[in-house]
Amino acid sequence: MKKINWKYHLLIFFALLFSSLIFFLRPETNLKKNEEILQAEKIEQTENKPEEKKTIIEKSKVTINKTSPTIKKNNEKIVATNTSTSTKETEKIVLELPYFADFKVNDKNYRINFSEENIILEKLMQQLQNENKSEFIFQTKDYGSMGKFVTEINNLKNDNEKGLYWIYYLNGKSANIGISYQKVNSGDNIEWKYEKSKF
Repeated sequence: MKKINWKYHLLIFFALLFSSLIFFLRPETNLKKNEEILQAEKIEQTENKPEEKKTIIEKSKVTINKTSPTIKKNNEKIVATNTSTSTKETEKIVLELPYFADFKVNDKNYRINFSEENIILEKLMQQLQNENKSEFIFQTKDYGSMGKFVTEINNLKNDNEKGLYWIYYLNGKSANIGISYQKVNSGDNIEWKYEKSKF
């Protein structure tokens, strides 16, 4: 019987070793291992996920949660709050609205802040009503091309028989157009008086 040379045995051994290495280190196996590692990392990230950033708009009596700070047309401050779980510290950034107008109604003074010049008076009055529901409410009547006129403030209605009406003064001058057309700029004074009409 012919003896097999030991070199052939060594060659077969290395061939088997090489093929087994290729089998265990093939790309599919690596992909599966990578997917398992990524899955484990995702689970770890969701468990240690920091709290989401919150923005809180502070209002009298009401707190509204939003995703980013926005300028709201009112006379209150907008507060953006960022919280991180690592430090648990809270930063507050206070943004003031750039413009304001002063209102006087029945000897009560109000200041309304707003974000744009030439804002319509009706819009400011609606804002004032929303912010001071218990103190200030009003009703209007639309007169078409003349615009909307106030018919009632705080349950005191215009009186046709006595000739008493709600009339507003813009910077001390009696206005002659409806509140739906009147533009207001920063620093303007609006005063409402219940008096006899001059028209």
